[in-house]
Amino acid sequence: PRPASSSPLTPSPGPPVQKARPTGPVFGPLNATAFEDSALLSWEYYGPPRNIFVEYAVEHSKEEWTREAVNGSARSHTIKGLKPGASYKVRVVTRVPQADSGVLVHSTDEELVSVPAVANRQVDIATQGWFIGLMCAIALLILVLLIVCFIKRNKGGKYPVKEKEEAHQDPEVQPMKEDDGTFGEY
Repeated sequence: PRPASSSPLTPSPGPPVQKARPTGPVFGPLNATAFEDSALLSWEYYGPPRNIFVEYAVEHSKEEWTREAVNGSARSHTIKGLKPGASYKVRVVTRVPQADSGVLVHSTDEELVSVPAVANRQVDIATQGWFIGLMCAIALLILVLLIVCFIKRNKGGKYPVKEKEEAHQDPEVQPMKEDDGTFGEY
């Protein structure tokens, strides 16, 4: 028979229990959102505040991973200067120095980030076909208008002013009559 004090239902006095480091994953899932030339990464980290790095490389390339340091308490980071239209593999890594085994490395699973290709939004309107056609049509219309104006102006000729004056003769205005072709008396 066992003594009542060591019963599994009653706690026994003893040394305080120390919390051990988690033996499971140190990082939670990595979330990535791509923008025109950058990517926003967010993650969960369950370990002690350490040096955390974001590493990324172009997918299917033999380039070395590019590493950017992140504040140990940060849970997100923006990678800037990414090439539009390219795909990158990204991960978050922490390196914990160990007294006996060198460095313990923890990382998230690699996530694939595809940066969208951006169409050139600065289209020069002067090279657009419809704009060139419109300008040519306007120039042709102005040229025709100028030609018509010059033809009307230089038509010259007979203005019916004299005929109108004779038809509507004012009785007070009498033409001067010269009887004998000599000057009148003074």
